[in-house]
This record gives sequence, C-alpha cells and structure tokens, in this order.
Amino acid sequence: MPQPEPAVAVTGPLRTCIATGEEGAPERMIRFVVGPDGEVVPDLARRLPGRGMWVRAERAAVVIAVTGSPRDISQLRSAPATTASTTSLTSHS
Repeated sequence: MPQPEPAVAVTGPLRTCIATGEEGAPERMIRFVVGPDGEVVPDLARRLPGRGMWVRAERAAVVIAVTGSPRDISQLRSAPATTASTTSLTSHS
C-alpha cells in the first residue's frame, strides 16, 4: 500500500492555480507565460519575464486550464501525450 505524501510546510510565497483555485507552493505548480508572439508557453525554470499563470502540476488541473472544463479528462487519459495547444490559458488571466 502506498504511503501518503507527507505534509509540506510552506515557508515561501503561495501561488493560486488558475484551474482549481487552490493555493500551493510554486514547486508543485507549472508557471505559464504569454510569449511575445501571443502563444502561451510553460516556464519550467520560472524565469521568463511577465506575469505568470500558475497551474497545479497534475494532469487534471492542466486539462481544466486548457479546456476550461474537467469533462475532457477521461478522454485524455487514454490519449498519447502530445503537445497540446494552450492558447485558451490566456482567457483565465
């Protein structure tokens, strides 16, 4: 039986996920920014300029951020991982 994940004391700033509204440590989230060409790109190093949008680092939260709805999650579970368009993330900012 898997061990439950230990609670992590957050000592730094918290970020709010645009998909779930939950607050969390930046280390457990993915930051997205809008590039100069208008495309939304992940900022894994968290160093790109601009105001970022934060999404929990969980597939379900990313799906909600991209589609705006949790209903598509079950369809994506069986789909191969591909580079999805994330332009709808800009509508959440």
